[in-house]
Amino acid sequence: MDIFNSIDIYLFLFFVSLILYFDLLNKFDKNSMQDKLFMSMIILNAIAMVSEGLYIAVNNKQGTIFIAINIVSNIIVFCSTTILEVLWILYIDYQVYHDETRQKKYYIPITCILALYIFMTAASPYAGWVFYVDKVNSYSRGYLFYISVIINLGLILYALIFIVTKRKKIKPSYYWSLFLFILPPVVLAIIQFIFYGLELIWGGITLSMLIIYFNVQNDSMNTDYLTGAYNRKKLDSYIRDKIADSNEHKTFSAIMIDLNDFKKINDNFGHPIGDIALKDTVKIIENVVRHKDFVARFGGDEFVIVMDINTDDELEQIMTQIECAVMQFNETQNNPYNLSLCMGYAVYNYNSKMNSSEFIKYVDGLMYENKRIYKAMHKN
Repeated sequence: MDIFNSIDIYLFLFFVSLILYFDLLNKFDKNSMQDKLFMSMIILNAIAMVSEGLYIAVNNKQGTIFIAINIVSNIIVFCSTTILEVLWILYIDYQVYHDETRQKKYYIPITCILALYIFMTAASPYAGWVFYVDKVNSYSRGYLFYISVIINLGLILYALIFIVTKRKKIKPSYYWSLFLFILPPVVLAIIQFIFYGLELIWGGITLSMLIIYFNVQNDSMNTDYLTGAYNRKKLDSYIRDKIADSNEHKTFSAIMIDLNDFKKINDNFGHPIGDIALKDTVKIIENVVRHKDFVARFGGDEFVIVMDINTDDELEQIMTQIECAVMQFNETQNNPYNLSLCMGYAVYNYNSKMNSSEFIKYVDGLMYENKRIYKAMHKN
């Protein structure tokens, strides 16, 4: 068991967190809620591991200073665990909705839970609630320790249920990474709970951080931070791959979408409302298309859907569904604007030998033909 309590293990995990921190710092987008939440989790994880290492180093050592370090370290570790779980809930909520303002609904319950837990933990050295350190500087679980366990398991269970129930709104490539994030710390926490004295949970959390970093955060470089759709860079590479994978019997298609009168929305209601309109457009599109379909922001107010569809009839059905969804949105949402879209579509012709740029330009031209018709019909 000593190996699990070794300070060397925590030093190693701490340096892993430092590597993640500095690597993310090079790519950090201060406007990205996803990056800010993940960075906060990395920093908190590193602080907790330093505290855990200090606890291991001083536990059972005699002296007032060692007792103080033991108490403070345990307060930090207990509080960090709960705060980290709260940040995780906010992180997965953002992965589902890509909406910073929506997260304000969590502020009151989060504040209440954290205030209660921090108070209960901070008072423990005097009241013996969550833990206590005796006169010989030996850590023990407090008589309300199991309340602490219930609170943390409740947060984990909420996160797990949220991921499963919202799986249709999560990118398929992200779903299992978000789901598996919970498993290592939970499994190791159960082992730690059963075998008193083992310190395993932060190793599990660090492993989970690595899973998210390599499978979700790195992919965020290919994501438009405002709308959550893929960005132009990813679109270009994706279409190149689709063309390379095409043959006479296997092809794909694309729909180019332009948001009508977007400039008027910005001019009349301001750019923050314009940003909301762009996010609403992506939500409408993603609610219509299948999970395996590819949605990207082409630039400005233009979006592209890439689908494994090889007939015009199927594409026209998708476009009709999008138009109906836009109509329903305008009828049911209390917004100062109405959305309107122009679309152009094409099935990729393998024999044309068009490259990705040529194909996008072709679909874009078809969309602008419909745009000209729209403008002609809506002249003031």
